[in-house]
This record gives sequence, C-alpha cells and structure tokens, in this order.
Amino acid sequence: NQWLSHNPRPRTRYPIEQEMQVLGHRGARGMAPENTMAGFEICANLGVGFELDTQLSFTGEPVVFHDDTLERCTNGSGRLHDHSLKQLKKLDAGSHFSPEFRGEPIPTLGEVLETYGKKVVIDIEIKDESFRDNPRPLVDAVFKEIDKRNLHERVCITSFNPEALWLMRERCPEILRGQLYYSFEDTQLPIYQREFLRNLGFNNRVQPDWLVPRHLMIDQDYVQRYQNLGYRISTWTVNHPGEMKRLLRLGVES
Repeated sequence: NQWLSHNPRPRTRYPIEQEMQVLGHRGARGMAPENTMAGFEICANLGVGFELDTQLSFTGEPVVFHDDTLERCTNGSGRLHDHSLKQLKKLDAGSHFSPEFRGEPIPTLGEVLETYGKKVVIDIEIKDESFRDNPRPLVDAVFKEIDKRNLHERVCITSFNPEALWLMRERCPEILRGQLYYSFEDTQLPIYQREFLRNLGFNNRVQPDWLVPRHLMIDQDYVQRYQNLGYRISTWTVNHPGEMKRLLRLGVES
C-alpha cells in the first residue's frame, strides 16, 4: 500500500542531524516574546537553534506567528490571514510579555532567515492544521525564502499537515522534513481521518526524515519500533528537566 509503507532517508551530514539537537520553542519564549527577533537573538547568542511558526499574511508574505488570531500576542485583533503585511508590521508583539519589549514587531520569515539562517539551525513549522485548505501557497512562499538564501541544508520543515510536507518534498527533496503529530483526539476530524494521521498513513508520500510526536506519546516501545524502521525521533514540547532526561534515556534526539 503506497500510503502505509515506511521509507525514511539514510542520515546525512546536515547540521540538524547532530546526535542531540536543542531547539528553542518559538525562540526563547521564557525570556522574550515568542516568535520575535528578540527571542531568536537570545537563542543565537546561546548557540542553540530555534523553532518558529509561519503562516501567510493577506498579501501573501510568510510571517512568523503561531496563533490564527492576533489577540493573545499583539495589541491587534481578528484573524492574522485577514491583515496585510503593512498592517501586521504596525502591531506591538512584545508588550503582552513585558513592557521591556514594547513595540517588538511581528517578523517575516525572510527577515529571520536573513539574520539567523547561517548562524543556527532553524525549524520552520508550516502552520496548517485545518486539513481542508490548500497549503501550496504557503509552502511555495516558504520555499522561496529558503531558496533565495541557499539555506536548503541549514533549515528543516515540520508540519502537522502531511500534504504540506509532501508539497515541500516536490519542491526540494533535499530539505529535511519532520512529521508532527499527536493523538488527534481533540480535533473535529472524522475518526477514520484521525486514525490515518495518527498511524502515519501518508508516510510514503511524505517520506519524513524524522517523527515528531507529542512527548507524552513516547515510551520505550515507541522509540524502538520507529527507530528500527529507520526514523529519527524528535518531540514537542519539553520544559521539565526530568522529562527531558527520561526522553534522552529512551533515545529521543531533539
């Protein structure tokens, strides 16, 4: 069955494939506003890479932001997708964290890659969890920014949406791909779709280089099963030292 087979690529020499990789989740979100240049600068100064989220503005530019709506992390309101880049750039994405960061803007993906792409590893999460919309415009925009700076071996792409990953594979198979997933129990997807996604049913099309489940899903059986199939195992998001040590003992790599 073309949908259910497992065929990860052999390991290569890309920077992301060091034996153990520490990535700041949305930058250094405990020390600075998430998904901002201020947070990415902290990571770069510490010599560690970072994960970021990207989605399209109304005018088609990939911007770095997590939520669908603006209220939690800015002084704006409404859906991000309904705002032009010019409108988004006027928002304050720092004051919600601390007055120290008042006026911190929403960065574009291009700005982040231009500044940090050759300094640290960057995990670009393509935000598209609806499984209904066409992710191609976002994938094409993200690839354009990577390709413009020749960062094919300096970044990795992750997504919960397998279609986004196989579209990136079509555009540039050299870029490393990680399949994010979880139990899907809290989604409105039909149960057969949830089971298909949870059991990596699209893997032959996606051909991910590593699997990135939620950390609570990982135990010794899980790690052995998928490492035996040739996958690298990563996870999201670990904030407790004890949980980090447990996962490292099991063989999780980032």
